[in-house]
Amino acid sequence: MRLREWTPAFVLATIAVTQAAGAPHFTIPASKHLPFASIAPATDPLAACDAQGRYGTTAPNAEKQRESQAKNNLWIVGTPVPVDFADFSTLEASIPSTLNLSMSRATLQQSRKVQHGSVGEGSLVKMVAHLKDAHIADCLAPNPPENPNGERGELVNCDFLGVKANDVHITLMPLGEPSGNECDSVTAEMIPHFRPDAWQMLDQKTPTGAPVRVTGTLFYDDSHKPCDPTTHKPAGSGNPERRSVWEIHPVYALDVCTAGSPSACDPNDNAVWIAYDAWLKTPSAHPTITDSGGARASCNALTGNRDVVAPPAPGRGRRGGQ
Repeated sequence: MRLREWTPAFVLATIAVTQAAGAPHFTIPASKHLPFASIAPATDPLAACDAQGRYGTTAPNAEKQRESQAKNNLWIVGTPVPVDFADFSTLEASIPSTLNLSMSRATLQQSRKVQHGSVGEGSLVKMVAHLKDAHIADCLAPNPPENPNGERGELVNCDFLGVKANDVHITLMPLGEPSGNECDSVTAEMIPHFRPDAWQMLDQKTPTGAPVRVTGTLFYDDSHKPCDPTTHKPAGSGNPERRSVWEIHPVYALDVCTAGSPSACDPNDNAVWIAYDAWLKTPSAHPTITDSGGARASCNALTGNRDVVAPPAPGRGRRGGQ
C-alpha cells in the first residue's frame, strides 16, 4: 500500500496553539504535507514544542537543535530505498570513530552504499521485519532503587511528559529470529507530532503475528552506542540493545503483510501490504500487548493520566542542552 496521500479535509497547516504569539511551535512547512495526513489528528498535541526542541523561552544548544530537526524530518518525498538488517550493520561500520557533529550533520547525510542503493541520514527507506515490541519512551515514574528519579521526557520533545508527548519506541527483529537477541534488532520511532490515533495504541495492539513494513527516514542516534558485535551484549547502562544506532526515525508508515508466508512479504509489492490502521479493522487482526514493562501505566501514573504535561519552568529541573 502506498504512503497515504494528503487530503484537503485535514487543514493541517494551521496549528492551534495556546501560547504567546511569536513563541516556538511545530509547523508544517509551506507546500509540504504529512506523510500520514489522511489519518493524522487535526491538531498537534505537542504543537508548543517546535522541530528544534524549543519551547517558550528555553532551547537546547545548536548541536541538539540540529539533532532534533533530523528526528522530526517528516518532509521527505520520493521512492523509499529497501533496507535490511545487514544494511544497518554496514551503515554502523561506515561511521568513523572521529565523528564530530558539533558544527554540522553533513557527514551523516552523505550517501553510503547499501544492497539496494545508497542512503544517508534523511534518506527515505522501507524495511520488512518482525515487530517484537512497542512502548512509550522517556516517561517512566520513579521506581526506587532501580529508577529513583524517573524520567523527564526527551529533549527533542522539550521534556514534555505524557503518552502523546513522547516517542513510541519500536523494536524490529529479523523475520527468522523474532524472539532472538535484541542486539540483532533495529530501532524505529514514531514521533508525537501529529501522531495518528491508531498509532497511539501500538504498544497495546501490536501486530506480532505477521511481518510488518516500516517506512521512514534514517537518523543517526549519536547519543547512544550499539551492542558489541563480538559479545552481542549492550554497550552499557542507558544504551538500548540494538545492532546499530542508525534508526528509522521518524516513521512515515506502518503496514502489515497479508501474504500467507513471510517469504512472500516483498517490500516492493504493495498488493501484499495493508496499512496498520486498516488492518486493525479486519477480522484477521489479532494484535497483542507488547508493553511488557508497563511504560504506558507508569507514564500515566507520572502525569496523573494526562496525555501531555508541560516541562518544569526554566531553572526548576529542565535539562538544558542534553
